[in-house]
Amino acid sequence: MASRKKTAQARPEPCTLRQRAEATLAERRQDLADIPVADLHRLVYELQVHQIELDLQNEELRQAQVALQAAHDRYADLYDFAPVGYLRLDATGVILEANLTATQLLGVPRRHLIGQRLTEWVAPEAQDTIHRHRLQVVAETTTHTCSLCMQRQDGTPFYAQLKSLARREVEEAPLHWYLALTDQTALRQAEEQVAWNAAIVDHSRDAIISTTPDGTIVSWNAGAERLYGYRTPEVIGRPLDLLAPPEHAHEPSCLLAVMQRGERVEFFETKHLTQDGTRLEVSLTLSPIQTRNRAVIGVSIIARNITLRKQREMKLLATERALRQSRVQLRRLAWRQQQIQERERACIAQEIHDEVAQLLTILQIDIAWLMDQCPGSPEMYTRLRNMSAQVDYLDKAVHRIATELRPRLLDDLGLLAAIEWQLEEVQRRTGLTYTLQVSPEADMRLDDNPTTALFRIFQEALTNVVRHAEASRVKVRVHQDAEGVCLEIIDNGKGFTVTPQSQRNALGLLGMHERAHLWGGDVTIEAQPGSGTTVTVRMPYRAAEDAEASP
Repeated sequence: MASRKKTAQARPEPCTLRQRAEATLAERRQDLADIPVADLHRLVYELQVHQIELDLQNEELRQAQVALQAAHDRYADLYDFAPVGYLRLDATGVILEANLTATQLLGVPRRHLIGQRLTEWVAPEAQDTIHRHRLQVVAETTTHTCSLCMQRQDGTPFYAQLKSLARREVEEAPLHWYLALTDQTALRQAEEQVAWNAAIVDHSRDAIISTTPDGTIVSWNAGAERLYGYRTPEVIGRPLDLLAPPEHAHEPSCLLAVMQRGERVEFFETKHLTQDGTRLEVSLTLSPIQTRNRAVIGVSIIARNITLRKQREMKLLATERALRQSRVQLRRLAWRQQQIQERERACIAQEIHDEVAQLLTILQIDIAWLMDQCPGSPEMYTRLRNMSAQVDYLDKAVHRIATELRPRLLDDLGLLAAIEWQLEEVQRRTGLTYTLQVSPEADMRLDDNPTTALFRIFQEALTNVVRHAEASRVKVRVHQDAEGVCLEIIDNGKGFTVTPQSQRNALGLLGMHERAHLWGGDVTIEAQPGSGTTVTVRMPYRAAEDAEASP
């Protein structure tokens, strides 16, 4: 641009050139009559050649001008659409020229930008920075760079980098300030995010390690220093294998192979060695570091010390084993007690039946004999008759007590007969109607002890119906399958809300569960307020003390 201006200033006006040419020609003019014809012909020829040369030169000049204009247009496009904003300012900071990128960065049309001071788009807190930068640029001839906060026309802030140089176009021309403006907002945010992430990594209580795909350690945070005892310079460049004890030496390569497939490993529990040889229980989470095309370029590892947790788990397991053993022993004791109790009840019932019932029968015979011996004494006869009635009532009470202690039907005729007898007794005493449904294939192939347990559970369930359900009808269903016997007691009473707490607090229900569990069975209770209650008891055919008493 400067060279074109110099040429324009040195070139004379066309009229001046013609006058000078005519003057020169007048000085050199020679009468054509004095020139030989041959010379005239040669002169004409030279003039024609010179004219053609001038035409060719003019064409070349025209083509050069077209090429120069095209180059100028290309330069203008490159200048306007460059990814960096370009500004030309005077020494005081007034904008003289700007490309399109600069206008877009500042958010203002070019016509409104020219003639304005650059400081109008500089944030208030950065005014001192731009002032010092301008003075430094104008005072020196070297390139200067600074970063500051600017704001667009609409007030939106952004971080910018300014790269400046001051120079003159010609020697006597005023000093101009050339400035390249770059938006650094995304880079600044990325740097802040990197710093934030680095702070998180450094302050994490977990060990955070990164390696190359082959397992060479490239980063080691403060958490890793605390966990393993190695300082960062001591491990950078060393293989990850140094943390694995001999019996786990194969694990790092296996885990890295998984990383090469782009897969993630979470909560992998293993053992690691510290610098002083201490063994740690650690939980590892490994993630592959990948490029956009999914190529694995590294591995990120988070190691958490779970030694204390493992120790607590071992103590808890030991406590649970002791508790299970205690429960087994308690259930065995309960099993023994129930066996003894049933035997005692059977013995007492037998003794009542054999001893007391026989004595009452003898007493009844003696009273009948006395009644026959005193027909003439009505008063004595009445007393004896009342005594006979009392003895008869006592005999029935003894029979009832013996039956409740141990129904003979259970031993003689089996479970179904005992259930039906119990239902009849309840109906006779309370008026509760019942329905008993027995599947045709029910042959009750149970051992004596499970049979007794099943009958006692049935008695407890029926007692609950009478005492609490306010029911008018009960249905009992007995069926069996390949696994064992199933007994259902269904009433139409008021029901209740079944919760684990209610089943633990009710001793009757708890006893039912424990009796069934001793022989490998289970009890389930289904109830809804206002919809009755269903008690289902399942008892397997085979019940062994050691197998079924354990939890």
